[in-house]
Amino acid sequence: MKFSTLLLTSALSIFGKGVSATDSQTPICTPDLGNSIDDGFHARFYKYIYPDYAREMSDEDYITKGYKRDDRFITSKTGITDVNFFHFYNLNPNGPTYGVVNGLNITTSNFTVEYSGWFVPKETGDHVFQIGQTDDGTSIEIYDDNYSLCCGMIVHRTVIQSLQIYDNEYIKKQSIHLEAGVPYPMKIVYFNKDRVAIQDISFVDPSGETHKSFDGFAKYYNDVKCKN
Repeated sequence: MKFSTLLLTSALSIFGKGVSATDSQTPICTPDLGNSIDDGFHARFYKYIYPDYAREMSDEDYITKGYKRDDRFITSKTGITDVNFFHFYNLNPNGPTYGVVNGLNITTSNFTVEYSGWFVPKETGDHVFQIGQTDDGTSIEIYDDNYSLCCGMIVHRTVIQSLQIYDNEYIKKQSIHLEAGVPYPMKIVYFNKDRVAIQDISFVDPSGETHKSFDGFAKYYNDVKCKN
């Protein structure tokens, strides 16, 4: 695990919607997740301008924060449990390639998608999250608790990041101890610069079962409020 300092403003921007505070003059550290809950992640799609290659920043900076620009926002979708895709064949060698990701018609050769929500384990114990194939980059962030949603404080989170091309089969993985029934804030970001678009994410639960989908595990709380 890695420690990272997040100010309140950046913590609130992790998800598509902000959260409201009841008292801005005192420390607000206890989030109320509310009762409005969607199954699955919320997905926000962004343009990756072809053939821009985001030369103004490194891949690490781009996947961490550079992708999130209002002028490149395309649309959002809800109820996403499958974050994996494989666009390898019938690619356009001379320009953008079009295809479908999560039911959205998009240029699969050049786009960014952010999946955000909460991971709710069914078992207590070590969960191993892993990134297999990706082209060009995937980042997973999982927070130990929900307090970072309301407080400018040092929070404990796990970051798994893989920047590579499709023929590199090196698997990035991290084991995290999680409690059954506890919602953990989670974000997955993927981007593709050109042509091949692949993302292969999975996790292994404490019983040893491998999951290629977040069905039954991913939730999105629509009405998070901060309180004393």
